[in-house]
Parts: sequence; C-alpha cells; structure tokens
Amino acid sequence: MRTQIPADVLRSIMEHAAATSPEECCGALLGRDEDGVRHIVRAIRLENVADPAERHNRYLISPHDIIAVEEDAARAGLEVVGYYHSHPGGRPVPSHIDLGRAWPVNTYLIVVPQGGGHGHARAWRLADDEAGFVEDELVEIL
Repeated sequence: MRTQIPADVLRSIMEHAAATSPEECCGALLGRDEDGVRHIVRAIRLENVADPAERHNRYLISPHDIIAVEEDAARAGLEVVGYYHSHPGGRPVPSHIDLGRAWPVNTYLIVVPQGGGHGHARAWRLADDEAGFVEDELVEIL
C-alpha cells in the first residue's frame, strides 16, 4: 500500500517528536483510503501515558484518548487510519514492543526526530499473518 502525507502534517509530527525527545511522542493519523492509497490528512497529538521511567522507549495511548479521537475523526468525515510515534535516537523501524501492540489495518508511522523539525519517517502495517510488519511506500505531498 502507498501512504500519502502532506509535508506540513509530517513536519508537525517531527516537531512533536523533537519537542518530547528523549521521550517517545505519539498521536493519531486521520484520513481515508481511496483506490489503494492511504491519504493522511491530519495528525492529532496525544499524550504518552506510559510509565515515566519507560517513555524513552515506550508509548501508551489512553483508551479515553482513542475513543475521543475516533469521535473527532467521525465528526470531520474522516477515519483514524493509524497512529504515529517516535523512536528518539533510534531507527524508524518497529520494535518487538510495537509488534505486540499493533492492530491490523492501521498504518504505524515511526519517526526519528532531528534538529529543526527534520528527521526520518517510515510507514508500516501489520502483516496479514501478524508475525511482523510490512513497509508502506511513504509519499510526502508538497
């Protein structure tokens, strides 16, 4: 699958990641699927409610926030198509912890922040057998 994201949305996610570093940030990705392309149109920052001692390599989104963002998306005529989080000082590749928490059909955008709101980003989906991830083609729309 191909995943498209506007440059300003990706920049906002990178800024969120840089601002929370060395802790992981997290948020929801809103958009829609059309003709085999996942169109991300908005990112909503969410609070990382993981234990503070583990936030350097863990994120956790509260069930309350998940419900609220689902409702926000529906009101906007969009869907929650996935979630993003950062790997400060790491690589934009899913960890074994990410695998244990992944849901089918969602896009997982993993970013590695660098100075000035720049960095690296890659998009992933849970494989059909749920044993690992497959990478989506991530296309930044200017």
